[in-house]
Amino acid sequence: MKRAFRFFICVLLVCTMLFASGCGTLSFPDMVEKFDLALTGCDVVIHFRDEMSGGADVYTRLTGDEANAFITAIACGRQINAPKEDYSIHLSASHQIVLESAGSEKMQIFYDEANDWLIAQIAQQKGSNTIMRYYFFRPDPVFHALLDIAAEKRASTEDTDTLQTSSLVLRASITSDMLAQAGTVVDYELYTGSYAYADEASLYHIYTSQELPEVVEGSTGLLVASLGACPTTGYSVNISQIDYTDHLIRVFLHVESPIYPDDEEVVQTYPYVMATCDLDDFPLGLTVAFIDQNYNILDVQTIQMP
Repeated sequence: MKRAFRFFICVLLVCTMLFASGCGTLSFPDMVEKFDLALTGCDVVIHFRDEMSGGADVYTRLTGDEANAFITAIACGRQINAPKEDYSIHLSASHQIVLESAGSEKMQIFYDEANDWLIAQIAQQKGSNTIMRYYFFRPDPVFHALLDIAAEKRASTEDTDTLQTSSLVLRASITSDMLAQAGTVVDYELYTGSYAYADEASLYHIYTSQELPEVVEGSTGLLVASLGACPTTGYSVNISQIDYTDHLIRVFLHVESPIYPDDEEVVQTYPYVMATCDLDDFPLGLTVAFIDQNYNILDVQTIQMP
């Protein structure tokens, strides 16, 4: 009953804003009309960061009035200038919002919680090639309220163990001071071999001999940092340092995106880097944080020792 009341209040706020402003200065509806995107009657599927990073297939699906209210809240976002060129949407987004109709995907929207940005992904034809364009919006406060409700709906349907071990929970325990603290450097060696899943999904993980006995043994761990499928050439990821502090094991990565995407070859690439390290060098019980050159947390995990 409480959730239903909150949802009703959010819908009422959306309607009030639409009548008050007419959304005349909002560019999202104009963009939808420009690219002929029929979004009425769509379901809204919200994937959270741990699912985007290869975690369990747990998500929230909104239908009917709930979906329409969510789409309306997205439509009230105001367009902003795109960030600097090295910003990576797929690495920084905390939510992936997919609009579906009759089982067919109509549009993908990403939400970057840290920067409070909505990013609409639009596929455009450029000759015989399909180019992805991205449009940035500052979401309306109603969007935040509806996203919180969606998160509650997701949590209420999952078992407690899954939620307690999710990367979202681990992320919440990491402060900016923990990221900036001086650490003890750990040696590692780049690994040029292969394993079955290296290029299949975006993931950041340290595998133990228990998880990959065919690749590593003893106290050796295999570290994998993969960007997953990228739409063009020009993407890369490399390890700059591995260390640990009193609170974290930190894997520092340097991630690059194309400076001029239109100049890159339109072909799906799978950039990744792998390294081996001795897990005995790490204190047990610490959270592993994968961090890019801008101190963004790409993903987190806990090491399950054999």
